[in-house]
Amino acid sequence: MILNSSFRRSKTKRKKALSFKPTDNENRNIDSKNRENYEDDPFPKFKKEKEKEKIIFMNEEEKEGYCVNRYDNGDSYFGYYANDLRNYHDFYSYCPIDFNDYNLNGYYLGFWKDDLRHGNGIYLWAKEKKNEKFYENFDKSNFRCFIGLFISDNLNKGTYISKEKNDYFLYHGTFIDNNKKDGKNCFYYSSNLENLLYGTFKDDKFVEGYIAKFNDEGEINYIKKYKNYKAENLEKNYENNKIKELMAAFRDCILSEDYFGIIFDVFAGILKFKENYIFNIDVINTYKHDEFLEICKSYKKITINYDIEKYVK
Repeated sequence: MILNSSFRRSKTKRKKALSFKPTDNENRNIDSKNRENYEDDPFPKFKKEKEKEKIIFMNEEEKEGYCVNRYDNGDSYFGYYANDLRNYHDFYSYCPIDFNDYNLNGYYLGFWKDDLRHGNGIYLWAKEKKNEKFYENFDKSNFRCFIGLFISDNLNKGTYISKEKNDYFLYHGTFIDNNKKDGKNCFYYSSNLENLLYGTFKDDKFVEGYIAKFNDEGEINYIKKYKNYKAENLEKNYENNKIKELMAAFRDCILSEDYFGIIFDVFAGILKFKENYIFNIDVINTYKHDEFLEICKSYKKITINYDIEKYVK
């Protein structure tokens, strides 16, 4: 079941979507080389012969093959070990961080290389009240998610989205150290302001480009050029029309699919299964193991990066 978020439902009056697609607040992006990995089987290393290998159980010292492991810091891992290190495509659950009346949880589904997140993956931060699971109610859930390319455990290229109550934010672009937004031709959309930024981010700040403001009908009220921390009118009509078309198309793209609802739905399925089976027992039979792998493959439903790369040239 795919949930329809209010983000999508509230924007019913829009122009016909153009042939582009957009993103938000913390990012994702895939180049032609990485797209090949993205479209392949999400478990390319897990062929039938490996699926029949022995599953290694909790906390064994020498880890080779599939393993369900709890670490001393409270983190949990379900996936493949090679040379005693996390490798290939697997699921990782971070120990919740306690903040008085709520917990902050982290979950990663994607590729690993020698114990580091490396390759395409999805990282979800979920905020939930204590004794209340965030994935049980989409409308009340608050979460952030990065979908894209990781390099040596850092965000590299992709889409960062966040949901805070009824507000939605999307950033599509590149990152530098400490996971800060940084790069050219990046998009940032804010649903509560109906604002879209397009241009250059430097050290997590928007420094140059264009700002578009949308009305309730989804049309651009105005578009201004932004430089030296000032917004100014565009001087050339052709430039105005070209940028206006691109930014309108980006907005229509992110509204064309219920990406927030899909992400929520995918992780809800994974986490419910994990809660019922994976990390609550010491012995895992191959039937449940195979079932969990199939649920994890549902991440392929989240195509926002592919859509953006396909339509936003």
